This record gives sequence, structure tokens and C-alpha cells, in this order.
Amino acid sequence: MGLPLVARRSTRDEPYCADEVLPTGTAADLTPVVEIDRWRIGDGLPGLLTRQLQQRHFDCFHGRDEARVGWLSPVADRG
Repeated sequence: MGLPLVARRSTRDEPYCADEVLPTGTAADLTPVVEIDRWRIGDGLPGLLTRQLQQRHFDCFHGRDEARVGWLSPVADRG
């Protein structure tokens, strides 16, 4: 998507001032955060960037992004 990426520690107050907050992780994938400590983030809805990143992530995850199909390893159905 051509977005700049900066890896750094954030301060505790930064999410309160953010337009969008989206933690990532193995179990959480990309999860929009719309409220912290009863403080609304942005307009209280998942933001456009968050939704776009989620869509791209799930397209890769489910094999819908043909440019990244090689990232997946098939697992045999043991059912």
C-alpha cells in the first residue's frame, strides 16, 4: 500500500490522541480499537485505513491475494 513504517515504542498517551488504533498479533490479527478507558478513538468506528489493512491481511490469509499465495502452506484435512 506504500505506507511508511516506523518501529518504535509508543507512549501511553498516544492512542488517546490517535485517529485510529489497531493492535496486531498472532491471535488478534488486525483488531480495530474504538475506545480506550471510555475515551472514544477518532469517531468511534474502525477507520478507513484500519479496514483497508484488515481486508489486505485477510486476503493474504485466505489465499485471495494471488501475488502472495506462496506465503501459504497447505495443511491436510485430518477430519
